[in-house]
Amino acid sequence: MKNRLLIHACCAPCLVAVYDDTIKNMINMDIDEFDVIWHNTNIHPKIEYEKRKETFISYVNSMGKTPIMIDEYNMNKFISDVVNLDKTKYKMRCEYCYVSRLEKVFEYAKKNGYTHVTTTLLISPFQKHDVIKKVCESLAKKYDVIFLYK
Repeated sequence: MKNRLLIHACCAPCLVAVYDDTIKNMINMDIDEFDVIWHNTNIHPKIEYEKRKETFISYVNSMGKTPIMIDEYNMNKFISDVVNLDKTKYKMRCEYCYVSRLEKVFEYAKKNGYTHVTTTLLISPFQKHDVIKKVCESLAKKYDVIFLYK
């Protein structure tokens, strides 16, 4: 069985470094192939969402890959969910934001035969790595895929 990695990308600039590292280290990570997925319901305003999406598509195409798209923009729902955040389920807004995007990525990975998932969110020093790691480890168990923390 091939080890297949699905990389969630928040944007093309963050994907650049992750892509380069993945190509260089696929053998060390025991990965045979990878694909890249877009799912970012939190980007506002809509024009910024569209710019990031188009740049992502262009960059993934330039890699010789076909971008995987979960193109669901619904800022009203996202804001409503944040305002009405279930504090018994989420300790902070950031946790909700990570779960709201990454759960669909892990679900897609499971349904489509990927063995591993990671996210470009981990490249940013501005993201909450401990929260991302906790969310992804939980989703990895739920969907029976491996979370690659890198």
